[in-house]
Amino acid sequence: MNIQFHKRLTRKFIIAILTSSSFVTACTFSVIWFYLANIDRLDILYDALSVSSAVGIIFGFTLVSLLGFSLVIFIHLSLLT
Repeated sequence: MNIQFHKRLTRKFIIAILTSSSFVTACTFSVIWFYLANIDRLDILYDALSVSSAVGIIFGFTLVSLLGFSLVIFIHLSLLT
């Protein structure tokens, strides 16, 4: 009985790890890193990971999200009146 419980718990843990977004992101990042390292162009990766580009991407997605939420709220309010 204890072995089945351990096996079931291990299976759930492995499924949770494999389906997590951080695992998929790490796999994607490692593939890109290996490819760029293979062609000796890691400078592209380092430029893409700079702080200014990360802040720009975060700011851009924040603006798009705010505009999307505002659009949904105001369309909903205009349909009610």
